[in-house]
Amino acid sequence: MFETFAPDLKGTVMRAREKAALTGAPSLEAEHLLLGLAEFPAGAAGRVMARLGLSEARIQRALDEEFEAALARVGVNLPILARIPPRRRRGTPQWGRSAKLCLKRTQKEAVARGDRKIAYEHLLIGLAHTRVGTIPGVLKILDMSPEHITLEVVKEIKKGS
Repeated sequence: MFETFAPDLKGTVMRAREKAALTGAPSLEAEHLLLGLAEFPAGAAGRVMARLGLSEARIQRALDEEFEAALARVGVNLPILARIPPRRRRGTPQWGRSAKLCLKRTQKEAVARGDRKIAYEHLLIGLAHTRVGTIPGVLKILDMSPEHITLEVVKEIKKGS
């Protein structure tokens, strides 16, 4: 599938992998893809992200809030955990379940639209419809729905046509 990515999107995915490694994550998950996309938004997806206020900083704050809430649900106190500094993971993070599922949806979106290359727009829609991992909670914190994000991307693509 990676060979069908638009060249600039490959860089975004590689940056997502770096972000996962920098935080010590054992796997690259959908949230890393979202952060990678937010760091260098381009095209219709970039314009939609800017219009919706989906900046890297805002997404990171929502991820932090979702992480804290998940820890609280299982009785872990964040202040104690926060004292442990993140360690850069040795080696390359493996593909996580949420990222794999997201990329499958991304590819299906490109095929459904008749596009030959997977681009930022397809990835944003794939991310918005991620049902596994932290993305659903993050979207709830951001007060965004997958349907709204998809609608905005489709409108932006039509404007550019």
